[in-house]
Amino acid sequence: EGTVQVDGMNAGPAFGGGGVSSFAYDFVNAQEVQVTVAGGMGESDRGGPAFNIVPKTGGNTFSGTAFGSTAGKWSQGSNLDDDLRRVGITEPPGLIRNWDTNLAIGGPIRRDRLWFFNNLRTYGTHQDIPGLYANANALDPSKWSYLRDPNVRARSAGAKKIEAIRLTSQATPRHKVGFYWEYQANCTGSALVNTGER
Repeated sequence: EGTVQVDGMNAGPAFGGGGVSSFAYDFVNAQEVQVTVAGGMGESDRGGPAFNIVPKTGGNTFSGTAFGSTAGKWSQGSNLDDDLRRVGITEPPGLIRNWDTNLAIGGPIRRDRLWFFNNLRTYGTHQDIPGLYANANALDPSKWSYLRDPNVRARSAGAKKIEAIRLTSQATPRHKVGFYWEYQANCTGSALVNTGER
C-alpha cells in the first residue's frame, strides 16, 4: 500500500508501490527524501506511507562523489561445521564476485541559470549455488538416475546499471524548469558452468 515517487512522479506499478517492479531507487544521489505517514493529500492514489525521492540538481559549483566496493572469494569465510554437515549442508554459498560503484558529478552549464547533475552506478553479484550440480548421466540414454557431476555446477548472476541526468533551469526569478532522464538495465540469470574442479 505504500507509494514511492521520484520528484513527485509515481515510480513502479499501480499496485504494491515499486516492490514488484525491477526499478531501483537511487537514494545515494538524492538531495532529499520526503516521508508522509499520515494526512496525505490527493496526489497519492493509495493509502499507506508515501516516499518522495528528490534527485540532486547541481549548482553553481562543480562537485561530485565517487564510491567503490568489491568482494570475492578472497573475502569469504565459512561457518560450516559438523553440526551443519549432519543436517545435510555440505558446502557454503560460494561468492565469486560482488561490486558496487558510483560516480556522480554536477555543476553549472550557465551560472545562476542552468545546472546539470549526472550519475552512473553499477552493482551486482555472481555466486555459486550450493549443492546444485549438473547430472553426469544426462546424455547417457542407458542411465536414468542422477549422478552429481562435481565439474559442472550452477551459478547465478545479477547486475544492474543506472544512469541518470538532470537539467534544471531558473527560467524566471519565480519559476524553475527541470528535465530528468533515467535509464536502468537489469541482467539476471543462472547457468551451469564447467569449473574443472574436483
